[in-house]
Amino acid sequence: MPGEKAGKIKSLGVFNVVEHPDMRGAVLHARETAEHKFNKLSFPGGSVEKQDIRTGDKVLQRVLEACGLREGLEESGYLLKITHGVAAHARPGGRQHIIVKSEIIGGQLRTSEEHPEVGFYRLDELEAMDAGGQLRWPTMLGDVHKVIEGNLMPIDEFMATLALKDVVVARDGTMPSGFQPVFAQPIAAVA
Repeated sequence: MPGEKAGKIKSLGVFNVVEHPDMRGAVLHARETAEHKFNKLSFPGGSVEKQDIRTGDKVLQRVLEACGLREGLEESGYLLKITHGVAAHARPGGRQHIIVKSEIIGGQLRTSEEHPEVGFYRLDELEAMDAGGQLRWPTMLGDVHKVIEGNLMPIDEFMATLALKDVVVARDGTMPSGFQPVFAQPIAAVA
């Protein structure tokens, strides 16, 4: 329900919504084979890891951007540039997902053992997959609609609304004790 506060955040992740440069409305998804990911399609992305934190990084925005770019390359083969903020979603288990719109600036589409299916899907295909329970998160279709409709904020403005920019991340990649970002707009917890 709107206005409901999410619990303490235990991990942060960044997920990229990437539109095909020549097919408006076709969005990049990767099927993940990890057991806890249920072999479902997701946006290329994942959790912040130690390697995303450069020595001296005190601005979480840079950490989140590094995570999104690293995960995008690992899962799709594309070099990405994050351009806009899309949404922030509270997930079960204290996870927080930041959804960003990214553009392809290089690389080549590829699959991997962990991501055997990577490709661009049109909105009608995604709607059918969602109805069939093939999308990993219930908020994904809404995020795709926001990107297609252009209902976005430049990434710097988006990060400022999340009030994350001054959070210091420990050098080992963990969030500080009691880490709880303050959101300018309440977000609802979703399953």
